[in-house]
Amino acid sequence: NGYTSSSNNERYYDFVSGPVHFFVMNTDDAEPDGYTSTSVQAQWLQAQLATSTSVWNVVVMPSPPYSSGATHGSTPSLQWPFAQWGADVVFSGDDHIYERILRDGIVYFVNGLGGQWPYPLNTPVQGSVFRYNASHGAQRVIASDTSMTFEFYTVDNGSTLRDSYTIYAPGVPTPETTSQPGNINVRVGTSTDDAEMN
Repeated sequence: NGYTSSSNNERYYDFVSGPVHFFVMNTDDAEPDGYTSTSVQAQWLQAQLATSTSVWNVVVMPSPPYSSGATHGSTPSLQWPFAQWGADVVFSGDDHIYERILRDGIVYFVNGLGGQWPYPLNTPVQGSVFRYNASHGAQRVIASDTSMTFEFYTVDNGSTLRDSYTIYAPGVPTPETTSQPGNINVRVGTSTDDAEMN
C-alpha cells in the first residue's frame, strides 16, 4: 500500500515489504527492455539497488542464473553482477529442483518444486552447497532488521525441513559465523550435506 514501482511498468517492478526491498525481473525473450546485463531492465535494477535504503535487497527472476538442474541448467545471459550492484539474495525457479548456491558473497536459490514433477540433477555448478529433487516442497523466509533465514520444507511426513540458511546484516554480532566477501556474514546452514566454507 502506498508504494509505487520505480520502473513505471508491470513487466518488471519493485516493492518494499518490511525490511525487504524486492526487485521482480522479467526474463522472457519478448521483454522489450531486454534481459542481459547491459539491457535497460538491468540498468534500472543496478540504479535502484544503488539507491535502496532497505536492510535487504532481494532479486526475483523466473529463470536461474545458476542451476545444477539437468533440464534447464544455468542461464549465462542472466549472470549479472548482482552482488556488486547491492543484492543480498537472488531467487529463481524454472528448474523443478531446490538448490542453494553461494557465489560472489551472496546466496542464490533455485526453487521449482512447488508443482508438477521434479527434474533430474546434473553435475553441481560452482558454489552449489545443497541440492534436492526427491519430492515437492516450498520455501519459508523470515526477515528482520538483523537477519534473514531461509528454510526449505518438503511435503514428506506432512512437512520436513531439508535446508536452513541464515544471513546477517552488517555489524550484527553472530555466533559461529564465517566471514564472506561483500557486506554480509553467513552462518553455515543446517542441511546434512553442507560443504565446509573457508
